[in-house]
Parts: sequence; structure tokens; C-alpha cells
Amino acid sequence: SPCLVSTALTPCAATDTGEYDLNDPATEAKYGFTLTDAIRRASENKGRLFEGMTFHVTRAVEVDHKILRGAIVAHGGTVSLSAE
Repeated sequence: SPCLVSTALTPCAATDTGEYDLNDPATEAKYGFTLTDAIRRASENKGRLFEGMTFHVTRAVEVDHKILRGAIVAHGGTVSLSAE
């Protein structure tokens, strides 16, 4: 939101971002979670979501393998590319 950006860029401004929190009640109800809780848990794992996990990726995965590897490694995991 332009208002949030303007407020956040104000020098020495302590911005209450509460009114800009993400919410999607329909999806939260459908999947049984809250975005607020998901964001809190993501913050607590400090980028180590995949710590100790190895992902075996085959050619059948339709995501760019370089991007996928980057995302997995950035969160503590390792990638094994399979020839299958």
C-alpha cells in the first residue's frame, strides 16, 4: 500500500503495521491455518525450514532446478538431482 510505504519511509517513524497485516479468511479456513501464525513460525525457524532434509529432484519436476535448488539450500536443505 502506498500509505504504508510513505509511513515506513518517514524518518524515525514507529509504524504500526497492524492494519496492513496479510489475511485471507477463506484460504485460512480451507486449510486450517492463520497467516499470522504462519509468519510467526517462519520467523522463528530463522531460515532453517529444511535443515537436515535432502530433496531428490527428477527431470519431471517442472520448476527451474536452479531456482528450486536455491530456495532449498537457502533454507538449510540439500538437493540431489536424479537422472530419472
